[in-house]
Amino acid sequence: MSTDSSNYVCVPLNLLPAERKAMEDPNTTPESYAKAAEEEKQKIRERILNKSNQEIIGEDANRAPEDRAMVLLRAIGSDLNINAFALNFRYSDGTLNDDVEEANYLNRRVVEALSVDSPEDDPTKIPFYLTSTEFEHELYGNCAQHFKKRLGLAQDELSLMVLRNVLMTPFPTEGNFIDKMVKIFQEVIEKEVEVCRKRNETKQNHHSFIMQDGSDKVYLVNRSMFHLASRRRQLIASAKLDDKSLKTYQDAKKDKPEETFFLSTQNKEDISATILSDGSFEAVITTKSG
Repeated sequence: MSTDSSNYVCVPLNLLPAERKAMEDPNTTPESYAKAAEEEKQKIRERILNKSNQEIIGEDANRAPEDRAMVLLRAIGSDLNINAFALNFRYSDGTLNDDVEEANYLNRRVVEALSVDSPEDDPTKIPFYLTSTEFEHELYGNCAQHFKKRLGLAQDELSLMVLRNVLMTPFPTEGNFIDKMVKIFQEVIEKEVEVCRKRNETKQNHHSFIMQDGSDKVYLVNRSMFHLASRRRQLIASAKLDDKSLKTYQDAKKDKPEETFFLSTQNKEDISATILSDGSFEAVITTKSG
């Protein structure tokens, strides 16, 4: 369903025939493996997707028996009516996310959008339903590791969230059903990918610190926000205020020693670059009570 230009990858648990064949070849390289898989995906797009049963059978009549779409159809997909697959997202520069937890976050948001998970959800407004499971390292071992690799993720020991859909009809190609379902699914994924990108791409942002006393300088304790990459860090840094600001802060602290003081950037900053370059930024000092 996904292509090289998509902002996500959708990987089924079941290997494509071309992938299985490539895995059995000792001379297979990562590049040749990816090429074989993409060529077969393109064949599926051209010969199966958006085709009616009659069109598939009619076009097969002009092909060699081993090259027919029906032969490929029998070799792909699940041997049951439950299909398992997982999603991962690409950053704006096209690189794949390799963090399992962030891939799990994407999969969780997609399944929540396509399921009833709270009393407020209206079942009649959900176009189709997904369920999910987890591939725990202790239970799935090498299977989970290989699936992570195919998704472009780190082969760590974290559990991987996997999505599932259930086939409820033996005639999924009738009535343009697959095409309609894919378009709805793509819209949901692309919307949630933007959420994942926003929380994982490091950009300039506003930052806030708790201030702690020093002699001629203050120490700033970063107020982390782990849902944003630009603020997803634990940091204590020393900072030098201009003389007037330092005196104002020290006087206020002396007057209200129990008060917590905060220093916040006035503009969006790349705080890592600022610290590494011994740079400066404009900020305001506030208290918890305002």
